[in-house]
Amino acid sequence: MCVHLRSAQIAAVLLLICLLPSHGQKATPAKGNSRVFESRLVTDEVVKDNPFSAEGVSEVTQTLSDGTTRSRKITTHLYRSGDGRLRHEENVISAKGIWDDAGSQLRRISVFDPSSRNGFVLDPQQMLVMRYTAGKSMPIPENLPGLKTESLEPQVLEGLTIQGTRRTKVIPAGDTGNAQPFEIVDESWYSPDLHVVLMTKHSEPRTGNVVYQLTHIDRSEPPADLFEVPPGYRAVGTGSKKNGKR
Repeated sequence: MCVHLRSAQIAAVLLLICLLPSHGQKATPAKGNSRVFESRLVTDEVVKDNPFSAEGVSEVTQTLSDGTTRSRKITTHLYRSGDGRLRHEENVISAKGIWDDAGSQLRRISVFDPSSRNGFVLDPQQMLVMRYTAGKSMPIPENLPGLKTESLEPQVLEGLTIQGTRRTKVIPAGDTGNAQPFEIVDESWYSPDLHVVLMTKHSEPRTGNVVYQLTHIDRSEPPADLFEVPPGYRAVGTGSKKNGKR
């Protein structure tokens, strides 16, 4: 499982490397903050009887043209119930980009049930909820031209054995205005036991490095109310249903 972050490009990379297979389908709420509702949580994998709670930490490191380095940590929270429902909590990246003041970011909570394909997005700032139904995700293309894929030796992280895959893409000179060729390298480390990606690494000269890791894993059942709409929320957007009803 993986959630589909650059100011624009880093934002895309981090979303790709987080936790659930596709995250980023557009929505158009009738009211409320569009930045909160512009993404939906979607996964095709149904995992039951394997609950957990965890914290996901993404660290972005970028070297500027004058040689100085800047870094930023972004924290998300992920929960899975015993019946397979998922909850993802994150801050919405500011319109000014990932390096903007973290205090200006808005909070978004997404809940999705892969069995029914139904989910909802919460705007805690304005106490709004938008419901949605998802179709099947598009498969990720395999054997793309210029893409090298290799399996890595298993490792142990957070007490779990993880299986790694490295994908390397060579960008030829002149392809994006670059004078010299360069590589984009992505690693993904998956836990067959927990059925999630525990760690990813993204390296690219234009945007810097992004390292994501799932930490503080608690394999007990999360509170049931995390997967329901809290009382007092008002429904908005296309396809919205009665508040608090699944």
